[in-house]
Amino acid sequence: MMKKPFFFKLFLFLSLFLSVLTSCSSDESDNSIDTKELTTAQTEFMDLLKSKYPTQVVQFNTETAIENAPFVTNQKLTFTFSSSGMLFIDTNPAKNDGDEIELLVFTISGKEYVWKDAKNDVSYALSLTTENFINEVNVFKTSTNTLYASLITVVTDIVTENPGENKIESYYFFTDDNIECAPVSQSKPLVSTVHIISKPCQSSSAALTFYFDLMKSINTGTYTVLASEGINVTPGAGKVTIVFYSHDSKTWFAQSGTVTVTTNSNDESKIDVTFKDLVMKAEDGTETTFTGQIIGV
Repeated sequence: MMKKPFFFKLFLFLSLFLSVLTSCSSDESDNSIDTKELTTAQTEFMDLLKSKYPTQVVQFNTETAIENAPFVTNQKLTFTFSSSGMLFIDTNPAKNDGDEIELLVFTISGKEYVWKDAKNDVSYALSLTTENFINEVNVFKTSTNTLYASLITVVTDIVTENPGENKIESYYFFTDDNIECAPVSQSKPLVSTVHIISKPCQSSSAALTFYFDLMKSINTGTYTVLASEGINVTPGAGKVTIVFYSHDSKTWFAQSGTVTVTTNSNDESKIDVTFKDLVMKAEDGTETTFTGQIIGV
């Protein structure tokens, strides 16, 4: 008569133990549910994004924006791409107060990767370059498909000598490797030439030269690239030729695109030179694109 309660208690104990194990197993499954629910295509995109942006944090600038858009022109944003497929957006990185927007897993529409903010009727459509770097993010009003704004990546954001002051400095890079070149010297040795020496880049040093109209002052405005396969110091009015030495141990010549020259905001005697997706061709016929900006030359 005394053994029955003992086995009964043992049965209860084993039942409770198995229940706890089942519960733990269920909890572990729930913690990884976001990753497991990604489709093969979504997982492949996240793996690709992580290979190009290992930190999964990307700085953006609002290139264009219409009235009543959620962002204004030249507004800086920080995107954090979670491995779960979620997107976190800091709309004011300078305040360092965390992310204001959290978006659930993206969908794939053709060649775009789209995160939707259902509450605010906003969609974020990310596209890639042919080299699988981020091309841009277009921001739409979801219900009407109205383009609100276009966001482009900011390659470098350097803290200057003054604490708390951030500014975008000179840089340039080729999209075949995305290795950033940082100038160690930049000058206008002639009135019609901008010359940049950089280190590091793909080799120990590299040189970049812009040839504007020969012996003419470099005025502000937009210049069209004159295609060349050699050094041409006389592109003519409104034109520019560009030569880059020592990218992948080759010499590269600009084939197409535009270069914009503006007055430097801190020193009116200097200029800023910006360019995006210039087509560059090497002596062996290889082509790639070239993006960057030279500040205060």
